[in-house]
Amino acid sequence: MSTNKTTTANNINHKMSLEIKKPHNHSMYRYLILSLLTVFLMLLDTSNLKFSYGDGNGKYQDKIDSFSEQIVRNSVKRNILEPDKRNLFAYLSSGYWKVTPEDKSYPDYDYKYRDESSAVIEHNMMLQTIPFTIIAEILELKNERSLDELFHYFRLINLICFSALICYIFYGYCISNNIKPNILIPLIIGTNVGFIYYAQNLYFISSIVLICPAYAMYSLINRKISYRIIFWLSCLYFLRGYEFATVYTLLTCLIPFLINDTNGNKNIIISIKIFATIILAFFAIVITHIFLVYYFHPVHFSSLRQSAEQAFGSLKLRTMSTEHVASPFSKGFYNHMLGIFQSTAFSFYKLRIQKWVIMLALIFFYLTNKNNNKFKIITVYGFAAYSSWYILAYQHIIGHGVMYDWYIYSLTIALSFSFIIISITDKYLQVLNNIFKIKK
Repeated sequence: MSTNKTTTANNINHKMSLEIKKPHNHSMYRYLILSLLTVFLMLLDTSNLKFSYGDGNGKYQDKIDSFSEQIVRNSVKRNILEPDKRNLFAYLSSGYWKVTPEDKSYPDYDYKYRDESSAVIEHNMMLQTIPFTIIAEILELKNERSLDELFHYFRLINLICFSALICYIFYGYCISNNIKPNILIPLIIGTNVGFIYYAQNLYFISSIVLICPAYAMYSLINRKISYRIIFWLSCLYFLRGYEFATVYTLLTCLIPFLINDTNGNKNIIISIKIFATIILAFFAIVITHIFLVYYFHPVHFSSLRQSAEQAFGSLKLRTMSTEHVASPFSKGFYNHMLGIFQSTAFSFYKLRIQKWVIMLALIFFYLTNKNNNKFKIITVYGFAAYSSWYILAYQHIIGHGVMYDWYIYSLTIALSFSFIIISITDKYLQVLNNIFKIKK
């Protein structure tokens, strides 16, 4: 009887070992070196690209979206330089109201801090302004110049965190799939134009979008995932804002399928739990948002319903409207998307690869690896997550043109392409290595 029990226990243990393969031992030093190389390439900015909504002909540090970044900067300046006007929410200074080229009130790209305007922004909480303000107070900064220097360091810290997190996601993918992490990781990250553009932006705080996926990767590799932590990390993400929530959610849900786990049903269950946890966090922050507007908005609202209408008044415009943009599948829509697909996805100085090339390559990998379920899932994620914002927030993404598309594309289709190209490259490197061994 005892022998049968022992045999049964051994069979169970054997089955569990087949379901979850323990990844190769990995070196923290290797990861740190790859992360530092990633930071170096990101700072080097091999894309050498500029965007009209970005640095304002050299006036501003951010190359892709100086408009949004200056909202954060000016809100912190208001909190520090005018304490009597301090508010939980961000605000627009006067220069932002130049909405047409004919408006001569302020020169082009004029987002300078001004104290004569206090239009509050409540549709996104942008609560990163709170820790920025606290740090500025601790450092006793009292003028715009010193605050601008602080923002420069905030941008650098954001880039370092972003690089470390995205590098770890790739690193975790490699070690859990028996792929030797190599120089291709920093190269593929450091030449991704969307990553280069948005890695430092203080409005999006792009590192926040990667904290939860990176945690999911770490916890699943070590076989101990906490949905409570995922909940709080998701709350942190939504406290910054709601943009690209679908991309954030689907990316985090993708992580279990990137791990070398033969138990597909287990991955599905984990992803469903992650999805449900993020949705719960989303609604928790929506409720919090309404209460914050009710209690802290400069305009007093008589009911929570009024606060909700104020907080999410632009939701219908951004999601269920075609105002000021081409209608779906119209000639204007196709011309718009054609321009987007012709923009650069990866760039290394004069070598530039357009987005449509990467999309075709991803489809080719999918069709030529039909027996590889991991490749299928990665490809489906790329196109599904990329399309989600065009489906759920059509007016918003079309209205911003190619600017926001770079960010979405980098975290979806370009990311899927990167995972697959790393796998394929490793496969061919192993073949070459075996050939040289035979010759020896």
